[in-house]
Amino acid sequence: MNWLTEISELVGAENLFKDIKLASVQTDWQDVYERNPDYICLALVGVRKEKVKPEILLKRPGWKDLKAIKEGNVFVLEEELFCRPSPRLLKGAEKLLSLLTEKQTS
Repeated sequence: MNWLTEISELVGAENLFKDIKLASVQTDWQDVYERNPDYICLALVGVRKEKVKPEILLKRPGWKDLKAIKEGNVFVLEEELFCRPSPRLLKGAEKLLSLLTEKQTS
């Protein structure tokens, strides 16, 4: 199990890539598209949050029809809270819980 799956489960969510039993999952755009997630969380290793452009997802063929995009459930997350195995992952879990709770109550 990887730490993103564990963080997801801690906050009551489900990582759609939990079936891949690797510490670091490498996937491609088609695999994400086929899984049609409810939420898309973008955290890119080595890239500051301000540099991540979620609108790039709309340039992918057919992606405007994905549930997460249609419902506005795309989050850009801080790389340092999600992409490094450290105690800061707990801060990442708190951040993710806050985002999901806020989205569900709006």
